[in-house]
Amino acid sequence: LLSIATYLEANGVKVKILDGVRQKNFLEIFRREAALSDLICFSVMTMQIPTALELSEMAKKLNPRCKIIWGGAHPTFFPEQTAAHDLIDAAVIGDGEYTIFDLASEKKWPEARGIAYKNGREVMVNQRQRPLEPKSMPLFNWQLEPKEILENLSLIPTMTSRGCPHRCTFCINAILKNNWRSRTVEQVLEDLKIIDDQPYFTGKPLRFWD
Repeated sequence: LLSIATYLEANGVKVKILDGVRQKNFLEIFRREAALSDLICFSVMTMQIPTALELSEMAKKLNPRCKIIWGGAHPTFFPEQTAAHDLIDAAVIGDGEYTIFDLASEKKWPEARGIAYKNGREVMVNQRQRPLEPKSMPLFNWQLEPKEILENLSLIPTMTSRGCPHRCTFCINAILKNNWRSRTVEQVLEDLKIIDDQPYFTGKPLRFWD
């Protein structure tokens, strides 16, 4: 989510990250932001569907003009099923940076790569988005994360690449054919320096999520 938010913010899109698990007063904040938002995007795994549907319904009641976008593992595996739901306007397939930027930039949906969406009652699945190139991504903007989340993290996440060079049969990377794509050494070192300079990360362990 931070990578997507960083890319959007770097390209002039106003964005806000909410965390339904770790953020106090989440529902209060969600209601306030949903009423003012044009796009509301959820990252959804299968076990999170009931909660994501409740929040999507709440958002539509507060702001009928908003578009509800689901991304993440479940919509990527089941884009037609996801986009067919009455509460969901579109499903993002695969990495979300380029695709969500296109949607936020009001690109016409038939021309937006990497989504499934409804055309009347028919679900349309567009051409896949071009592979994300980590080397072209901006450095993570930690200031986009809610401060209370940063202060309470016990493990600091970062990454040096996307995808994987291996093909374990149980893994999403193998199923989706996500080839390994690295960031530059300079990007990784600069990210580590930024992390080291943040007072709320002092003394906390770092984990590479590659």
